[in-house]
Amino acid sequence: MNFNFNPLIKIKKMKRYFYTLATLVMLGTSCIHAQITITNKVFPVKGDTLKYISQNTRVELNMGNVGGGNNWDFSQFTTGNTRNEIYQDPKTSSYTSSYSNADLLLKIGNQEQFFLSSSTRIEGLGFTTNNPFTGDLIPVRYKKRPIAFRAPITFGTQLVSNAEFNLDFGSSIIPDTIINSLPFRFDSIRIQVTNNISGFADGWGNIKIQNKTFEAIREKTTEISDTKLFVKLGFLWLDVTGLVGDSGIDGGLTGGLGKDTSYYYNFYSDARKEVIFSAQYDRQPRLVNVTYANVNNVILNATNDLNQSNTIEIFPNPTMESINLRGLLPDHYIIYIVDQKGSNVALQMSQVTNNENVSLKVDHLTKGQYFIFIRDKRSNIVAHKSFIKL
Repeated sequence: MNFNFNPLIKIKKMKRYFYTLATLVMLGTSCIHAQITITNKVFPVKGDTLKYISQNTRVELNMGNVGGGNNWDFSQFTTGNTRNEIYQDPKTSSYTSSYSNADLLLKIGNQEQFFLSSSTRIEGLGFTTNNPFTGDLIPVRYKKRPIAFRAPITFGTQLVSNAEFNLDFGSSIIPDTIINSLPFRFDSIRIQVTNNISGFADGWGNIKIQNKTFEAIREKTTEISDTKLFVKLGFLWLDVTGLVGDSGIDGGLTGGLGKDTSYYYNFYSDARKEVIFSAQYDRQPRLVNVTYANVNNVILNATNDLNQSNTIEIFPNPTMESINLRGLLPDHYIIYIVDQKGSNVALQMSQVTNNENVSLKVDHLTKGQYFIFIRDKRSNIVAHKSFIKL
């Protein structure tokens, strides 16, 4: 693409050049004194259990400065929900044949994630998710593999990680309000989720958590997720994200479509395999959640597999027409409703931007008990709940 010459643009570019040059000089000078390196000894291996505590919060945090000499004190965080990440041999999984090259398995509750390790990185190969018809777990492979762990990390190290996966469902679980509003009939739908993460290790120093101090590298990352909706016509998959989104259809498949941005400050130490501290910000940006290593093995509200279950409320319960979910963190979610036979009877995509409630229509369901499973944009099950339909 060609641009006409504009002197104002030229001046701006010159200013940006000198600013970039000055920044690089500062970073280069700082790097001479940087001594902290995160090595592959912090990579999880079979038999490891990584322990975390997670807490929703809106407090202001001091993230320090670019460069060295930082002292981050996060010792005020002492409560939250505990979660254990258990790493095993993938041969112990019933789905190991779907990931024949996997050498590491992560189990969080009934979820399974498969990885491939090398000396410099651990990549995600795929995960298990629920079949929309039977409720059984089925394997899903990444089309683009995300980087779960990498080394070495030093001051100035950059991160680029891209992930993509598809979730396919039969049209039988799509609400009639959507099917009847579209000008064509389709056999299946596909939800395509991509996550593009870029980061930069821009600071180092000492971090204090649970009254223990670690030397740490700070990495600031930006995560841009994009969720699209496809329908299958014969042998062709057609992207209808814009069509469904612009139509304003209220059927449960429009709320979580589109792009979303999150920001993270992650702190790594070569003395622990867990991420020492992670602060998640929404696109405003406002702090929404902190997760930190449970270095003292504190026993709190043990959730292990579902790190938001204890903070999410469901009401009214029992109900006749609709239910509401309160307490979800800002994110894109895929919400399943499963009956007592284990079959998915409803699917809804929702985007939470400011801790608002999520409403689900259930008036079409027969009387009985149902279960709700909530997956985030990384396909992790973050919560499950049950309710009674009157």
